[in-house]
Amino acid sequence: MNRSRNTFVELAIRMIGFGVLIGTVFPFFMLILGTPPQIVISGLFFACCIIAGVIVGVVNILISKVTVQRKLTRMTGKMNEVKDSIITISANGNIGECSPEHCTIPVDTADEFGRSAQAFNELIESFSNSLRMLDGIKSYTATFSGQLDLHALADYALERVMSETAADAGAILYEQDGEISVLHSFGIRDAA
Repeated sequence: MNRSRNTFVELAIRMIGFGVLIGTVFPFFMLILGTPPQIVISGLFFACCIIAGVIVGVVNILISKVTVQRKLTRMTGKMNEVKDSIITISANGNIGECSPEHCTIPVDTADEFGRSAQAFNELIESFSNSLRMLDGIKSYTATFSGQLDLHALADYALERVMSETAADAGAILYEQDGEISVLHSFGIRDAA
C-alpha cells in the first residue's frame, strides 16, 4: 500500500491540469463562435484564459476539500471511537460509550458518502448485536457454572435462546439411553 499519495493533492493536480487544458482550448472555441482572431490569438487572451482555468481549478479544490474533507473527518472520528471502544472491550470487557445510538454516522446524502455511512452504521449495529450475544453467553456461563440443577439450566437456556431469536415457543430435549425426553418447554402444548 502506497501511503505517500495524498488524494487531495492528486485531485488538485488533476483539477488545475484540467483548468489549464480548458484555458488552452477555450480561445479556439471562441474563434468558432465568431470572435475576431486578432483578439483571440493574442498572448494576453491566451494567458487570461489559462489563468481563469487555473482559478476555476483552485476554487474547485477548495470547494471539494471543504465538502469532502468535512464528511471524511466525521467518518474518521466515528471509526476512531469504535476502534477505541474495541480496544477498551478487549482490555476490560467494558463497552464504553460506543452504542449504536452514539457511534452511528448520519446518512444525509444518497451518494457514496451516504452509502459508506449506512454500511458503517450496519457494521456498528452488527458489532453491538455481537456484544449483546457475547454478554448473553457470559451471563449463561456464569449461571451454568454457579448452578448444576439441570432443570434450572434448561429453563434459563430456553429463556435466553427464545429472547435472542424472538421465538414464540421452544423446547429443550435430551437423549438418555436412546430415549428422547423434554427437559423444558415453553409455548408448546403437550410437549412431553
